[in-house]
Amino acid sequence: MVSKLSTKMKTMNAADDASKTDRVLLALTNLRDQGGYRTADGRLLRTGLLYRGGHMAELDGEQQATYERLGLATIIDLRRQDEIDQRPTPTFGHETNLHCSVSDGDSAFAQMAGFLDDPDAAEKIVAAGSGYYERIITHNLKRFTPVFETLLNPDHLPALFHCTAGKDRTGFTGAAILTWLGVPDDVVMADFLLSNEVRRPYMERRAQELRHQLAGKRGVDPSDITEAEVDAFRTLLSVNGSYLQAVRDAVARDYGDWHEMRRTGLGIDDSTLDRFSRAVLV
Repeated sequence: MVSKLSTKMKTMNAADDASKTDRVLLALTNLRDQGGYRTADGRLLRTGLLYRGGHMAELDGEQQATYERLGLATIIDLRRQDEIDQRPTPTFGHETNLHCSVSDGDSAFAQMAGFLDDPDAAEKIVAAGSGYYERIITHNLKRFTPVFETLLNPDHLPALFHCTAGKDRTGFTGAAILTWLGVPDDVVMADFLLSNEVRRPYMERRAQELRHQLAGKRGVDPSDITEAEVDAFRTLLSVNGSYLQAVRDAVARDYGDWHEMRRTGLGIDDSTLDRFSRAVLV
């Protein structure tokens, strides 16, 4: 699922604007162009400027070439240091690389994996995931200040922001930028949930690996592993609409709206957003 790339600023017609797959550059790593969405007042976010994704450590030759053709000026890595050590990001020597860990020292999702043996695993994973997202606003927001200060500066474009799966830390970052630019909430949610569609082959492969691992441990046939157990693992690998809604609820409760969160929570003023908007919207 690789689209034609262009590092130039370009617009998209109405049909392109409605196509989700046109944004997907490398399904393997959930690499997507954040552009192509329209704001509520009809302006278009240019393509070729902002990219979001997961880790890039396992690209083959053709995929690596696709990644290099982005012509990135800036790469922002949102991961913890241990994640970077395990899967270093390929760099090209001409871009600025910013490492900005935006989460706590322990992996919240590794902890959530502890629920997999629970009869109510899926529900507990979703509840814990919603709590993780709420804590972005209540406890970890300041960690994102250098991320957004960099991304909202047109001098740093084209830019890529990424984590490991490109769905959670990256998902929040992308949702915030789209929201500040005035993309409708339902479109922002659809972009957030697009990670599930892009990552579906990976998630299904991992789910079947789990099925065989559990069968081996128990000495049973893989078909004897209940679908509920496998579905819980799929839930762990997915994003849920309640996650982004947890962020929205926390923003509304603690700040009133996203722009006040940007101003007072992140310390990013209106003039910075205005300059960015003029550069990326047509």
